[in-house]
Amino acid sequence: MTRPLVLLAVALTLLTAWVERRGPLAMVSGEGFCGFSTVPCEVVAVGGGWPVAFLVDDPQISVPDRPSFFEDDFRPAAFALDVGVFAATVWAVGWAARRWGRPA
Repeated sequence: MTRPLVLLAVALTLLTAWVERRGPLAMVSGEGFCGFSTVPCEVVAVGGGWPVAFLVDDPQISVPDRPSFFEDDFRPAAFALDVGVFAATVWAVGWAARRWGRPA
């Protein structure tokens, strides 16, 4: 039971990489600095994944606004959290189906 649950959760998580959104994620853009400050410029980045973005677009090395598994920043902690959310959801749906699907 555990192996199919984890495989389904990982598959669902990978499919959510196409859910792109601009969010509070910030990436450093360019080699220069913003104005006269010593702080690098930050831009709002596009993130892929749901409910937490685990794939974040890096505008310095990839096509802007298009997250990719091969060029952009993969965040393993966010990916693990998403897998956990989907595993819990799939488990809860299976439990409910077994619980209330029985004949009286």
